[in-house]
Amino acid sequence: MCTSLTYKNSRGDHFLARTMDFDLDFKARIMVMPRNRVVAGDAGEYTTKYGFVGAGRLLGHEMYTDGVNECGVGVATLYFPGNVYYYDDTPADKLGLAPQDFVAWALGNAASVDDLAEKVEQIALINQPTDFIGAVPPLHFIISDTTGKTMLLEPQGGELQLIDDPVGVMTNSPDLAWQLQNLSTYMVP
Repeated sequence: MCTSLTYKNSRGDHFLARTMDFDLDFKARIMVMPRNRVVAGDAGEYTTKYGFVGAGRLLGHEMYTDGVNECGVGVATLYFPGNVYYYDDTPADKLGLAPQDFVAWALGNAASVDDLAEKVEQIALINQPTDFIGAVPPLHFIISDTTGKTMLLEPQGGELQLIDDPVGVMTNSPDLAWQLQNLSTYMVP
């Protein structure tokens, strides 16, 4: 099961880490995205403002599973089957993104978690399959920055919004609310 977590080292630096436990070899490699790049995403074009590095693959365009940008924002993707809701068409007032393009868009456009929380209102995740798997991947995302602030994007319907992650951890399905309730059963009073 894929898991992402945040941690702080002895100097106070914050990190986002993850495991990738998927039975499909993505043939991912380390890739670099420059600043101000126009990307022909699966649901349409978008432009990056910040440069970043991450694990990904070139499949007609750059797709990333996770990475960190020049501002210290980290994003990771995990599997979220049975829980996602994506739009069929892009609403007129939004930028439509395929879910598999969210990581690159977020890393390329957010200077912090708070910055991303404001910008995520401008996008809609669209039912757009990726040729690699021939399907629309059911994904959710963990986002963290240099302050240690950590939030999740769980696209479960309606407007996208970031959810505070008080434990700094995310796994595959189920959603954060269930995970936190389950975690509470192991807490010692």
